[in-house]
Amino acid sequence: MRIATKTALAFAAFAALCVGGSGLLLIDEFEDGLFEALRDRQRLLVSNRALVLRENLALASGEIERVAAMAEIDLEDEDLGPEQRLMAQAYQQTSFFNRQMELYGAHGRCRWAEPHDGGRVGVDASREAWFIAASRAPYETRVYTEGTDEGGLVDLVTPVTRDGRVVGVLRGVVDLHGDLMFSPALHDDLQPSTRVALLTDSGRAMLRSEGPEIAPAERAVALRALSTDQAGAVVMDVDGEPRVVAWAPVGRADLGLVFSWPLHELDESAERHLRSLTLSMSVVGALALLTGFVVARLLTGPLQRLAAQVRGVHTRSLERLPRTERRDEIGDVQRALRALLEMLDAREVEITEDRDRIAELATQLEERVEERTAELREAQDALVQAERLAAIGRAGTVLGHEIRNTLNAVSVAMDTLGTDADRDEHETARRLVRGEITRMRKLSDELIDYAREPALERVMTPVADLFEIAGLLVEDHAREHGVQVELDLEGEPRASVDPDRMHTALVNLLRNAVDAAAGGAAPRVRATARSDDGRVRILVDDTGAGVAESIRERLFQPFVTSRRQGLGLGLAIADRLVRAHGGTIELDASPLGGARFVVTIPVEDPAAHLAAEEAT
Repeated sequence: MRIATKTALAFAAFAALCVGGSGLLLIDEFEDGLFEALRDRQRLLVSNRALVLRENLALASGEIERVAAMAEIDLEDEDLGPEQRLMAQAYQQTSFFNRQMELYGAHGRCRWAEPHDGGRVGVDASREAWFIAASRAPYETRVYTEGTDEGGLVDLVTPVTRDGRVVGVLRGVVDLHGDLMFSPALHDDLQPSTRVALLTDSGRAMLRSEGPEIAPAERAVALRALSTDQAGAVVMDVDGEPRVVAWAPVGRADLGLVFSWPLHELDESAERHLRSLTLSMSVVGALALLTGFVVARLLTGPLQRLAAQVRGVHTRSLERLPRTERRDEIGDVQRALRALLEMLDAREVEITEDRDRIAELATQLEERVEERTAELREAQDALVQAERLAAIGRAGTVLGHEIRNTLNAVSVAMDTLGTDADRDEHETARRLVRGEITRMRKLSDELIDYAREPALERVMTPVADLFEIAGLLVEDHAREHGVQVELDLEGEPRASVDPDRMHTALVNLLRNAVDAAAGGAAPRVRATARSDDGRVRILVDDTGAGVAESIRERLFQPFVTSRRQGLGLGLAIADRLVRAHGGTIELDASPLGGARFVVTIPVEDPAAHLAAEEAT
């Protein structure tokens, strides 16, 4: 076979290989991207459903705690009339406890139950695990999923306390099969072939879909993943059928939510796109093969003749490259090559001299760089040491002051406890000691939160969810100081954030605003959120006196505060968490008369967005 034919075939084969390889790579990337998108979409769906269940459990806990704290529940008298009326009203109005609400005395006997015809009055539950646990934890509401007579029952029990003593237990029973709050998150807006299961940590299905059950293989994969308390999704083969299995922890009572879908039903257009892409790659590959063969044959003849003329060019010998009178491209190449050889000969001497000079300058530059690097390293080490000492000094001063105050208060309380003072004074002293211990624990937690490097786990989260949880966490603090808190959303803003970290940042900002507004006339705090050109802006306003000019420049530094009881870490922690999300916090004047903190965070994760751009 002649060289021209070989070259043509090689050129055509290379073109076909490039197009075919690119096509196969594109198809593989398409399939991987499809599966990844499906997993992420279904994982997000299950996570949102699990979040609804978790928030409903939290709301149910708050509801039963509110009923237990009502003044009508007085189990130390013999009059059950107020308790009966209260529980009847609570059972009629509840959105959660659709099965039973039961009130037990301190010794475990059921005093009253709604509905009353359930036959629970007089039942002894003193040996039940939920009653024993509730009796020993006077400030904790517990969720039980084990030990129920049938699947789908969840028990919420909370102690009834008076003056720090447990005088009874209030129990609410939720039937997940028929309630209006939990069931929609498990069944609504799902394909008919979807398999759903609400699993306990032991693998028991409290609730499942009406159709086929979750397969054992699907259950095993989900349970292993749920043991790490992480949401996830996987494409796996179940009984010869590819399925997408997604799971997410509910977060309370060791529950996990598992969904399973047939892969082909999630995106029926994906197969059509894949077939179209495969056909297009085949056609383009055939055209590339034909075009490469034709072009190679047209080029090889002139190139062979040119190669024969410039065969000695690699020796850089002008005598072996004769002058030419050709006026075409080959003649241009010959003349350019001859001129190049002449220029290289002339520049070789210059290059040798320049190389020697550069080597000398490089040696001198290396010495100077080493000297300057050593000086900068010493200066940097000194600066870091100074900053550490300054931070340690500030922290030591604050901690010493707080610990000294706490020790003084505890000492006074202990003196009181050591005397023959009456019971009220002893109780006051004990509350003082508990309060100081709580304050020191809060101080320690704030220092740990500030020192810990924030590791973010971003998910696309509605800002309304962040506001709802932050509002619940700051509600008691606002009520204690008589401050009205308003939460307002413009539209439905969402952002890729770590929900736990953003809860902490928002709670710190809201608590700071409540403290600033407390004590004024008509104290009020308002938090507003809206989308703004690819970013979410959160405004926190208060009716306080604003921020003193003396601390404005240092407001977000640790241990900077104008309050006597403040540690000065709340705003510093909020600023650090917001900056970890790629956002900013700014101070401005509020239309309410006090301070305004403006939090700006990107809607999408900047790092993920940059990685996607680099990948494309």
